[in-house]
Amino acid sequence: MPIKRNDNIYKFTARFHKSKTGAIKKLLVDKLGNSNLTTSGDTFRWIKTENGDKLYDCKLTDDTLKIYVDKEYANSKIVEMMSDFGEVLKDAISGTDSKEEAKKIAESELKSAERELERAKRVLEKVKRRLERNN
Repeated sequence: MPIKRNDNIYKFTARFHKSKTGAIKKLLVDKLGNSNLTTSGDTFRWIKTENGDKLYDCKLTDDTLKIYVDKEYANSKIVEMMSDFGEVLKDAISGTDSKEEAKKIAESELKSAERELERAKRVLEKVKRRLERNN
């Protein structure tokens, strides 16, 4: 699921199994509502404009989801909301919990760092003893 962020745009693209479309649509309707929604067959599209400028465009089909946010026109609240929502959608599509994954990675890195620290302490003590013997 590529997520592209730069100074001008936020772009989220995902392909998924058709069985997930209903759940993803529910998340989108709950978050974006029905006011900016247009439907054409099996395609659902949310487009939010302000003063003729497109703030965001979200398109859901049977097996794809594309979100585009123009940071030049969308305020920081909309950009942050869509970015956070992208993480929720990513978890829903992949079936993982990115916060839980990040926690597991952090715990693993902490254990590794603690082992390295203990090893460094042993090496330090060894060097100190060697230095004392040579004096």
